[in-house]
Formats: sequence, structure tokens, C-alpha cells
Amino acid sequence: MYSQDDLKSLHGFLKATAEGGLKKMLIGGQMTENHLRLLLKVVRTVGEDEFIRLLESENFPKVKLSAAEIGIKEGFWGVSLEACAKVGLLSSQTKKAA
Repeated sequence: MYSQDDLKSLHGFLKATAEGGLKKMLIGGQMTENHLRLLLKVVRTVGEDEFIRLLESENFPKVKLSAAEIGIKEGFWGVSLEACAKVGLLSSQTKKAA
């Protein structure tokens, strides 16, 4: 898992960055537009601490999900974190050993 500081920084970046810029950065490989939409829905719904709690437990806040978002819930957090790490939003050096 990544450090709490990295995850708080990620939350702030995702919340403050325009969706168009995030699409250009993150979509590709396994990360789809549906993944990004769901990630932004979570970020906009909860604060930093709740975001980290949800991410670590691989859960979601109580929000209405589209059929496409429901379909990607399994494995969502892994795909999202991998996409963020790939573009440098999370540091692979701070990843804790399992």
C-alpha cells in the first residue's frame, strides 16, 4: 500500500485538476473512462481521510452508481492506483511491502 501522505496528495490532486486533464493523463491500458468517472465520483464525495479508508478497504461510499460503474467495482482500486502510479502521481518507492 502507499503512504498516507501520498494518498492524501493524490486525493487533493484529483479533486483540484480538471477532468479533461485527468482523462489525458490516466486513461489507457486497463484504466477506462468509467474507471476515471467512478474515481472522481469517490473523490468529490468524500474527504481525504475517508478516501484513504475506502481505498485501503477497497470499498465505496454510498453513492448512486451507473451500470457501467457497477461492472468495474471489482478490481477498481488496483487499476486506478496502477494508472496513478504509472504517471507519477504515486511513488512506487513508498509502496509498503506486503
